[in-house]
Amino acid sequence: MKKASHPDKPIRCAVYDRVSTELQAEFGRSLETQRSDLDQYARDHGYLIVGHYTDEGITARKKMQNRHDFLRLLEDVKADKIDLILVTKLDRWFRNIRDYYATQEILEKHHCNWKTIYEDYDSSTADGQLKINIMLSVAQNECDRTSERIKSVFRHKVQLGEITTASLIYFGYRCEEKHLVIDEEKAPIVRDVYQKFFETHSKQTVYRYCMKKYGDIFSYQTFRHFFTAEIYAGRYQTNERFCPPYLTPDQWEEIQSVNARNIKVYASADTPSVYLFSGLLRCPECGSALSGTSVKTRYGHINHYYRCWKHQSGRSCTFNRSLSELRLEKYLTDEILLMLPPPVRIPTVRALRPAKPAIRIQTYEGQLKRLNDLYIRGNLSCSEYDAKYASIQERIQNARQPAAPDAACCNNSLREALQDGWAGLYHILDRAHKRGFWHHLIASISFDDSKNIQVIDFLPQV
Repeated sequence: MKKASHPDKPIRCAVYDRVSTELQAEFGRSLETQRSDLDQYARDHGYLIVGHYTDEGITARKKMQNRHDFLRLLEDVKADKIDLILVTKLDRWFRNIRDYYATQEILEKHHCNWKTIYEDYDSSTADGQLKINIMLSVAQNECDRTSERIKSVFRHKVQLGEITTASLIYFGYRCEEKHLVIDEEKAPIVRDVYQKFFETHSKQTVYRYCMKKYGDIFSYQTFRHFFTAEIYAGRYQTNERFCPPYLTPDQWEEIQSVNARNIKVYASADTPSVYLFSGLLRCPECGSALSGTSVKTRYGHINHYYRCWKHQSGRSCTFNRSLSELRLEKYLTDEILLMLPPPVRIPTVRALRPAKPAIRIQTYEGQLKRLNDLYIRGNLSCSEYDAKYASIQERIQNARQPAAPDAACCNNSLREALQDGWAGLYHILDRAHKRGFWHHLIASISFDDSKNIQVIDFLPQV
């Protein structure tokens, strides 16, 4: 496998160094030490160093896709820029037999060898390959056992409410004696975020509100955590009381329901991106949520429409019509009271139980999937998994039970809310609060391919 080279031509050498955060802290295996030794070895043997490749804080059992400089190294090997790869030890190179052979196939194809400077491994001989196979198996087994011990310790810490990583210290929390506590300085901002969200059901609106009121206090990625991190509900993995919550369980479920039905809307920088009915409209052909779009007239007026994103992206859906937001809004404000069902329920309008069943089931099934992932990765014991699994399955079964609300009660509640003059108050709201009004009132609107409304599903408070 060795390259034929001119006697005067030096061997082109790549230096690869990797260290995980734990080993660097525990044993002092720093990248600086590795690189210094590797560079000295290359100089002592007359190698020409053509590049340094460094992966810091990455374990060798991670997928190769997560080792970014390692992938860059392979690309240079494929480009025939490298004759030899130097690493300190075998476990700095691989602890995963499958990935090792996939990589070795690439190296052999491009006549590139690798060598360890602290250990005696030679990938160019049969005996060397046998030794590598044995040691890789031992290293992989050792890594797996170490990983299981660490996971067991982490599971115990989680049950005690102790944080296992600094990434759990979300905005609005701080660490105190290994536990998360409310950061009283930031708590008013977090509560303001949630109050605004429950008013509007629009994350984009809340984010713009925060930027205007508080300035660049957090990134959008940090902002997204308010709606995706269970920490804010006081939960983490299997511990339902991991830390002090900002949200009640019902509020967290409401946020997940909104997340499940929200859709992306597309708008230019100078076009408002608040769509009154985003997430409420479904395509009559394929069932996908309609996406919002805006058209600016030559007079500067902005018209909002809803259309099937699958059709627009060239997929199989044939529904090519757009719904005018203005017409839909006018129709609902004019006819909402007339569309209410009488005390005996009729098929055109249905009162729903709390949070639309399909959305609740989708949320619970997502929790079940995450639970399975935790169990597969070894983050849960069998008893913890069984208890959590049974709890989620019970919620799913309850959500699938036929709804039997009191139609007259639901309708009377809505009629009381929509007293004379409500439309006048509605029209002085800004778009964000109009959107919040409809999203607190309606779960979904179904229509036919002629754009005629067929069914309106009301949320439970109506």
